[in-house]
Amino acid sequence: TTATPTPTPDAPVANHSTAETKPQVQDYTFDNPDTQATAVIVNAEEPYFHMPVGGEILEGFSTELIFNEAMDDWRTHNGIDIAADIGCSVSACADGVIEEVFTDAYGCGISIKHNNGFTTKYMCLGDTQSLKAGDEIKGGEVIGTIGEQKGENVTEPHLHLEMYDGDTILNPQQYLK
Repeated sequence: TTATPTPTPDAPVANHSTAETKPQVQDYTFDNPDTQATAVIVNAEEPYFHMPVGGEILEGFSTELIFNEAMDDWRTHNGIDIAADIGCSVSACADGVIEEVFTDAYGCGISIKHNNGFTTKYMCLGDTQSLKAGDEIKGGEVIGTIGEQKGENVTEPHLHLEMYDGDTILNPQQYLK
């Protein structure tokens, strides 16, 4: 009988496997559509708009001519009327800079310029919190209170809200969260 040799601690152990293989890592930027010039760029600067008051919408946006009894003429309704009690706080829909504090046929109003050319206009206000053009505003910050409405068909107390992208009038309901 032949004896099987016993390995000694100093003796090399036979390794029958081939050289250690590492998975090849391919350059992820090669032919990856997410890194190509045609990739969709998400703009984090587009503002997030939230409701400025919590009431129901009494009258929606309309590009059709509607007879305005208060003004005794035909006009479009360039915004939405949101129910709110007189004295109720109105908050900014998004971060921005006050462009203008004004008084017109609707009463007191504030215009706020937001990122990417968006503008919101808040009308039928009573108090405007002593704000002035150039003031920076954070979304959710109180900018005024509901006042007596003028120049509208809706007779209940409400906020008249308009929204623009540059000179284009937008339906605020399509942007409010």
